[in-house]
Amino acid sequence: MNSLSTKRDSRSIKACLADNRSDFCEHVEESKETAYAVFCEDDSFGPVGRRVVCKDCHDRAIGADNCSLVRCQDCCKDVTKSDTREWRWYDFYAAQGDEPRVICNECWKAPKHVARMDDDDDSYDEEMGRNKRVGVR
Repeated sequence: MNSLSTKRDSRSIKACLADNRSDFCEHVEESKETAYAVFCEDDSFGPVGRRVVCKDCHDRAIGADNCSLVRCQDCCKDVTKSDTREWRWYDFYAAQGDEPRVICNECWKAPKHVARMDDDDDSYDEEMGRNKRVGVR
């Protein structure tokens, strides 16, 4: 499974601008100074694709992505992606096939998920020692 990410640091942008394998939005094609972010796709062997975009194209892409519908894995309702969060338990390991749970903001605060997070904290404490986990819910 490929992973997608966005990078906005100047080092990543400069590296992709210099790489002839990178793709550019039409605005960056016209003027490299408009480069704002890099959309990255990687697989287990490394980079698959890079697209350098200007701020307007970045904001449109992020906005469209946040408006797409995803299914909450707790209540099974279809909600916009911007109204969900991904939950990864303490021993989450993508390389072994773990996938984060997609949970809507309403279910995130529900007793079912709160109990799940408490159980996860207890499991962590049991394995790693009490009060060593630092995180925000």
